[in-house]
Amino acid sequence: MDAVPASNVRKDRPPVPPGQRERVQRAIEDDIASGFYKAGQRLDEREIGARLNVSRTPVREALNRLVSAGLVEARPKQGCFVASLSFQDFLQQYEFMADLEALCAKLAARRMDGPQRDRLHQLAEAGRRAAEAGDIEAYVQVNLDFHQTIYMGARNRFLERTIMELRRRMAHYRSYSFRLPGRLKASAAEHEAVMEVILRADAEEAHRLMRWHLEIGRPETADYLMAVSQALFPADDQ
Repeated sequence: MDAVPASNVRKDRPPVPPGQRERVQRAIEDDIASGFYKAGQRLDEREIGARLNVSRTPVREALNRLVSAGLVEARPKQGCFVASLSFQDFLQQYEFMADLEALCAKLAARRMDGPQRDRLHQLAEAGRRAAEAGDIEAYVQVNLDFHQTIYMGARNRFLERTIMELRRRMAHYRSYSFRLPGRLKASAAEHEAVMEVILRADAEEAHRLMRWHLEIGRPETADYLMAVSQALFPADDQ
């Protein structure tokens, strides 16, 4: 068989570097979590590419991965949209996340190394200061860093990946609780309690306290769930 002339050989586009695709995906996730993109909003590939200074190819690949993760919905002949979250979906995901968080705390109490324990202590202190100052924006970031340190300390990359994906999906609604009266200081105090038992390697108590920290059945959680339901269904207020 004769060789195909070089001029007739198809020259495909070079593959998108994995690091670029992941950067774009994380940027879109963060924009959804922060509320920059609202539930049901169409995600324009050109607009995203221009804002992130990338071609449409990595944007399209990132959106496809977010469709698989359930964060984005693909509609035939319409494009990609931010997935809407029903109140039932929220409750079920919250319950699942609470159990994963408790497992992370239990494993972290057994597996965290010295630098991670120091970092957790620093973040608990930073959270207390932010709560005392009433700085919600600062506390939201400290809260994320505190929980991520525990995820890493669990030393289970599958568990860490699962809970981070779930947390990003719910991040926009999770921050609502910090606007409730007294919740900021209460959350900081609960963080300090979790930090103390992790530092003394009490795995069972770490599991119990973290589960309580996220317990959906707590009386004060009713106000939080009301705020979330109003965010998911704003028309109910009219």
